[in-house]
Amino acid sequence: MADFEEIKKAIEEKRFVPAKPKERPNEKEVEIIKSLDEAKKLRTTKKADGNGYVFVNGNRPAEIELYTLGMNPSGNKYPSIIKDLGSLVFPPQTIICGEIAFEVDGKQRRSEIGRINSSGLKNALRLQESKEIIPELFLFNPLMWNGKDITNWSYDDRFECLAEHLAKKRFDYVKLIELLKCSLADARAMAKEKEWEGLVLADAESMTGFSIKETADEDAPIPRTKGLWKDKEGLLLDFVAYDVRFSTAKSRLGAIKDFKIGIIDPFTKEIIPCGNCGKLRVSDAFAYADPKKLPVAVEVRFEMWSHNGVPLTASVERIREPKDKHYTQCFASEEDMAEILFKNTRKRIPLSSIKPKK
Repeated sequence: MADFEEIKKAIEEKRFVPAKPKERPNEKEVEIIKSLDEAKKLRTTKKADGNGYVFVNGNRPAEIELYTLGMNPSGNKYPSIIKDLGSLVFPPQTIICGEIAFEVDGKQRRSEIGRINSSGLKNALRLQESKEIIPELFLFNPLMWNGKDITNWSYDDRFECLAEHLAKKRFDYVKLIELLKCSLADARAMAKEKEWEGLVLADAESMTGFSIKETADEDAPIPRTKGLWKDKEGLLLDFVAYDVRFSTAKSRLGAIKDFKIGIIDPFTKEIIPCGNCGKLRVSDAFAYADPKKLPVAVEVRFEMWSHNGVPLTASVERIREPKDKHYTQCFASEEDMAEILFKNTRKRIPLSSIKPKK
């Protein structure tokens, strides 16, 4: 079991990989979720529509830091959040996963957080000082607490640990993710009505986890916690956009028509080509026509997998920032490999052959 200093060093060296929910439950897990819901042992939260972060609290206030999921330090871009974290006086040697999001009229706008992350420090601070963007950090998954690894605690115990610490404290920019006290059917109706990105479902007894890579350059699949799932309409997965097809329309000459996308085989580390995917925003269609911008991770929404491993009715939901999700992290799940993608007969592409063009 890793201690705090070992994890902190791994974070600083970009070797730390926190666990995330499974992208979608398989047939057996759908039945498990139904049983948990009926037994009132299913925990449902609104999925924060922002960028994932890891909060690290050392032995002194000056050691409070925020890291993107790519393990890039970014606390200097979010001084209000750092100030709140300091005032909340978390125990030393604490590590918590969370999501930074920005909300307007009850709807979160992921693109605005992207503006801060892609801006230089001066502009990132200006956007917040002018109140144009007021980011909030939603905490949901403590990994270490007061120097103790608590990943083997149940979901309920970890959530209660955070809830008790934050109770009766005043804070503006740091929040505990909201636990929805209703049935899954009602939560799904609420998510649809309020146009949330989706839900996160958890077994009340589920544990969590993380991994530490041997080197910063080593590709490693993101750990998927057992008993923790994303819940969204349709399927939403990250693919590698490794090439493009250009538009022939006069109004879009020089712009992308669609990306050639693939997903990484977790066993061979090769890209499985999965066809083409378009419906990009106009600005992206021109911006990513530059071959130096590829490869990149793209979030794709689709109806289902075809019988031979191609996403059907697919569209690009968003282009991921490398600091948030690197293209080398776009791994297929073992379930999809076993159930669908083994039928994909397209020639695999070595990951090393699609390095960014200079």
